[in-house]
Amino acid sequence: MRGDIKHPHNPSWPKVRYTNHMKPTKISNIFSQEELDNLLLTTEQSEKTIDDFLGRQRSLFLDSSKYPLDKLESISYQAYGSSLVLNDITYVEYNGKFGTPMLPPHFDGDFSELIINFQLSTNTVWQIGVDLELFTLEDNSAVLFHPNETAHWRPHKTFNDGEYVKMIFFRYTANPPKDYSHMRLSIDDPQFKDINQLRDSFK
Repeated sequence: MRGDIKHPHNPSWPKVRYTNHMKPTKISNIFSQEELDNLLLTTEQSEKTIDDFLGRQRSLFLDSSKYPLDKLESISYQAYGSSLVLNDITYVEYNGKFGTPMLPPHFDGDFSELIINFQLSTNTVWQIGVDLELFTLEDNSAVLFHPNETAHWRPHKTFNDGEYVKMIFFRYTANPPKDYSHMRLSIDDPQFKDINQLRDSFK
């Protein structure tokens, strides 16, 4: 299936281009309050490293036993249309105290067929770009897409002191997994030309 949607803020921009069978999807109210409280506690207790290039701290390979996997498996199946394998759970917090938060257009260049970009908690607004479409998330919502066939990014944003965006990335692979390492492209790759123009228009 190919999705074509005009950009909501500027209809003159090229249409959104989905080259795979999966159209990016936003879902809301995913977890119960108890599940959210457990997720917050789990991330707070996890060991973290700082990625100052992207202005964030992160925890890799979180313990999957502490997450409601049945609910996530159902979500991934409905979005992708077939069964996938949960491969990785990563927690990140974007915050000016870790550097300058940013996310230029990119493909993940890993083995993922699907990513659930889940917003755990924030006190600001920072949209997620998926190709030429922008998604605004609320806490306990997510956008799902193929991170190796659909470029994704964030608009330029200056974080005020104390502002943060806390996310959990649930990555799913096929069985056997497919290698997308050839999709690790430079920021100025021609594939990102339209996206970079759109992203720069929000400065």
